[in-house]
Amino acid sequence: MSSCIELKNVFRNFGSIRVLHDVNIKVKKSEVRAMVGEHGAGKTTIAKIMAGLIPPSSGDILLFDKKLQHRVTTFPSVEIVHQTVQLMENLTVSENMFAGDNNRLSFFLHRKKKLHKITNQFFSKMGISLRGEYLVGELKRADLVLIDILRKLYKNPQLLILDEAIEQLSNESAQIVIDILKREKKRGMSVIYITHRIDDVYTFADTVSIVKSGSIGYTEVVEDIDKINLIKIAYTQLSENNNLDQYNEDFFHLLKYNEAILRKLPVSLIVVGRDEIVKIINEAAQSLLNIDSSYVNTHLEIVFEKSKDIINLIKKSFQNEEMQQFYYLPFKRTDKKDILINISKVPIFDEHFLIGNILLLHDITEQEILREEFELREKLAATGLLAAGVAHEINNPLGMILNDLHFLKVVSTDKRIQHRVINLEKHFGFITDVISNLLTFSGENQSSPETVDVNLTIQELLHLLEYYVKSKNVTLSFHSTESDLTIEVVANELKQILLNLIKNSIEAFEDGGKIDIYTSMQSIDNTVYAKIIVSDNGPGISNERVKDIFLPFKSAKDSKDGNLGLGLSVSYNIIQKYNGKIHVDTEHGKGCTLTLLFPAVTTKVS
Repeated sequence: MSSCIELKNVFRNFGSIRVLHDVNIKVKKSEVRAMVGEHGAGKTTIAKIMAGLIPPSSGDILLFDKKLQHRVTTFPSVEIVHQTVQLMENLTVSENMFAGDNNRLSFFLHRKKKLHKITNQFFSKMGISLRGEYLVGELKRADLVLIDILRKLYKNPQLLILDEAIEQLSNESAQIVIDILKREKKRGMSVIYITHRIDDVYTFADTVSIVKSGSIGYTEVVEDIDKINLIKIAYTQLSENNNLDQYNEDFFHLLKYNEAILRKLPVSLIVVGRDEIVKIINEAAQSLLNIDSSYVNTHLEIVFEKSKDIINLIKKSFQNEEMQQFYYLPFKRTDKKDILINISKVPIFDEHFLIGNILLLHDITEQEILREEFELREKLAATGLLAAGVAHEINNPLGMILNDLHFLKVVSTDKRIQHRVINLEKHFGFITDVISNLLTFSGENQSSPETVDVNLTIQELLHLLEYYVKSKNVTLSFHSTESDLTIEVVANELKQILLNLIKNSIEAFEDGGKIDIYTSMQSIDNTVYAKIIVSDNGPGISNERVKDIFLPFKSAKDSKDGNLGLGLSVSYNIIQKYNGKIHVDTEHGKGCTLTLLFPAVTTKVS
């Protein structure tokens, strides 16, 4: 690609003071070159020499591959926008647009409407809302800088030099100008812009030159130099003995070393740049969120695209430079598993520069489950004390009533009275069952556990329920992958658990349904469990009810006539007593599956 402008071995002195020392820089056609460096490094002097405003003390200037003479004259097709705005405040925007173009200005001075029309058409074409009729002295400084840039662009230069101009614009105007310059670049215009905003370098420039102590210390393609490295080289004082290439290489290895440590840390973390692009997702974070390294170099929003509340909180926190923490945030993984996380945002500074943020992720899903389980146990324990008191208070008068009923049945010869007594005994038998449940719930009335064959117990229970489930238009099936599956429990208590679960499923059906029971073995953390699954195709449990189904007097059913009893609470209490576990998996309208785990006597897993 042909050269737009080139400086060869350029020196510049102001009196006895040497400002530029052996400057060599070459900018190609259609190239955007950023120049960065500390104040007083010589950036503005280089820009003025390129624009022809001051001559070099020695060295050569080549414009479009043609050598120019050393004299003070503006170069053709080269325009420069200075740090200080050069507009006349007592003139309108239109008049300032053409100031310096004496022929055009004198022609239009007596036809201001024509001048405003041309200006407004140009502004409209560029997407600018300013008007040519405005008086410059009444505008904001950012608008003045914008006008200064636009009046140079109107002349269709082949090279535009911006000396710290873009950073003086508003965010909206800066983006408009950058979009305009990108379009002009496509038609062949070259741009050199001096800036202290490192982020702008990575937004717009193709290449970057670092000016240090009056010379070009380093030039690189933007994609090939890390932002932190660029800041270090441009704004760090190096001794004369330091080699920039060696410094660059050493710093690069330091970054890689630190990155390797972050990747292997047993803490889940994401490193994000100021542009909200993900720089690192370490292995622990990938595992936690169920994502892979392909998310690196993508926008942070993509990582949290299914958790909008989280990304909104994080993006808001990026607006300040303080450490922040967020608690109990639900996150939906790519495998549709829901987890609960805490997030800490830690800003990263390099001396005084904010260069990004670290997000520390802490999985509290299991912790929250344990907390909810602990609360449930406390509620059940308190209810158990109440249940025991109620049971004992009822037991004594109930025993007396049953004795009297039995005596009445024996001594009476009236068949009607005997029939009534038998019915009363049956109803009092239901009351006895409730009291038995209360005593079981409270931890009293303990029986000694025994070795129970799980499959055999289930088969016996299903045999007893055979006619009952048929009358309810329910299909009940049993499946097992194990021939030897034994646990240590009281057999009747296991039957009580299963009966409660089956009964709940049947009562949930509106007009019949299907219930499947599965048994197998499962090893968890070196413990072998007997697993019992009771699954139905009923209406399921609504989200607002599922957390409370093991509480006393809570129903898993949405219907208003559903019984409010102790069935599931008693079942939960029995399961906990034998160090077992119960898990509910349900979706409203799509059935319910309850999984029971009991420590198995059998020690092998098939």
